[in-house]
Amino acid sequence: MSKQSRFVQLFLIDGDAKGRVQARLDNWTGIAYKIPRRMLEQSKDRDDLRHCGVYFLLGEDEETGRRVVYIGQARERKSGDALLARCREHLKNSEKSFFNEIVFFTTATDEFGPTELCYLENQFCLLAMAANRYDVENGNEPSVGKVTEAKEAELDRYIENAKILMNVLGHKVLEPLVPAESPDTKTMKESVELFFERTIKRVSKVVKAQALWTNEGIVLKKGSDIVLIESKGLVPSVKRLRDDCLARKAIERIDSSIGRLLEDQVFSSPSLAGVFVIGSAVNGRIYWKSAEGKTFNELDGE
Repeated sequence: MSKQSRFVQLFLIDGDAKGRVQARLDNWTGIAYKIPRRMLEQSKDRDDLRHCGVYFLLGEDEETGRRVVYIGQARERKSGDALLARCREHLKNSEKSFFNEIVFFTTATDEFGPTELCYLENQFCLLAMAANRYDVENGNEPSVGKVTEAKEAELDRYIENAKILMNVLGHKVLEPLVPAESPDTKTMKESVELFFERTIKRVSKVVKAQALWTNEGIVLKKGSDIVLIESKGLVPSVKRLRDDCLARKAIERIDSSIGRLLEDQVFSSPSLAGVFVIGSAVNGRIYWKSAEGKTFNELDGE
């Protein structure tokens, strides 16, 4: 049985998709906003941004180019403000200078109290860390608070809806690269296992790697072999990623010529995934194969 269809309503506040966006989901009291940093001051008139809620500061590290997120909560204040006031404070904080966009989550009825906010902040942080798409800037894991079993079930439904809207708003900060196993036959079909095996003469070894072909592209799975000795003329974007993974120890050195990938990585094409593995040019459409031995070219034509 396939997943149920959902209806998402996007309101372009400024008539421009690059400006402020309000997002809502069918049969749900939750509200999400995506607001560029420079437009925070223009959002004082949005009454629901005075509500309590959870927010995501999103941007990039200036030195590494890695995507960065900080997840926080905003509680009720004497002034009556919450979300917007809290995030305006971050504009003056040099430690939060990385963000260029904020995503807010609240409700139309302003129903979140301290208990709900602690639970949501904690769960969003855990999901972001597990997804490992962004560097999570929260220094410590937020307290989960104390919620009843019934309230936890209610908030978990809120989180699932928030994940949908976060994706729609262009940030997959809460989604793992490797899709969770599902009995949904449609989802299972969209993720195809791929295998790579090739003898690399310059290191005199057989290199093996595994990947998934998903809706996002080719997800090279952790545990795959990585040839550390690179050929000249390596694709610059792939070289930067390999260097970054080595610097962050996302590639474990096995010996002087071979490493092991410790974090899943996503690529837009099978060839780029293959180049990352062997450190030289390769036609990934031929060398990536299914368990049955079909090449990516053959799979792509089905």
